Amino acid sequence: MKGFQFKIFLEGISPKIWRRFVVGDSLSFDDFHGVIQRVMGWENYHLYEFDVGGVKITPDDGEADYDFLDSKKVSLRDYLKEKQRFNYLYDFGDCWRHRIVFEKIVDCEDLPKCVDGERACPPEDCGGGWGYEEMMEISKDKKHPEYEEKIVEWLGEDFDFEKFDLEEVNKGLGVSSFWEEGGRVESVDVNSPEFKESMKYFKQENESLDFECALCGKKIGGHNKYWHKGMCDDCDLVG
Repeated sequence: MKGFQFKIFLEGISPKIWRRFVVGDSLSFDDFHGVIQRVMGWENYHLYEFDVGGVKITPDDGEADYDFLDSKKVSLRDYLKEKQRFNYLYDFGDCWRHRIVFEKIVDCEDLPKCVDGERACPPEDCGGGWGYEEMMEISKDKKHPEYEEKIVEWLGEDFDFEKFDLEEVNKGLGVSSFWEEGGRVESVDVNSPEFKESMKYFKQENESLDFECALCGKKIGGHNKYWHKGMCDDCDLVG
């Protein structure tokens, strides 16, 4: 089987957080996004955009006010060439910018798979590269005035900034699908009766959730993309 080997690294953080992985050449950019999420360690909470030589490739949500290609309708082999470099932006708020290099075409089985990498992925919604590096510094000093709030209560003292578990990453790549609502990756068989029942319950529960937006006070529920951040969609986009 022909595979495309890529190296991806997160910009703005030192030492570098990077992964090397292989995918099938027929993947759409939307599926490629899903692989990147698992390989890096993101949780698929936010929107994304590829920039390939100035061409924007992103999901068609009906709201974009610029020219782009629908990531679900464009395959990797249609737009990429060996040695090509391009960009991947995840989370338009924290602005996690990734640089990707299409290293080479390889013969490979059991795709997709990760072959190498270094360092842990930042947690979601931590404030981007600046916020993450600040946490790294604070974690080194238990007497820091913000240690309790940002490390103990928010990040967790057991968070290992240097951890990269190749076996665990590839185990995640064996999962067939993300939760449809964009939540965490779950290691389940999406064709099993148990998964279908869980998914039904998941949707019902999220639709019935009742919150107030932290900014405008409007009632929000699980149908809002950003309910997990405590904001309605409109305020999240503004903020």
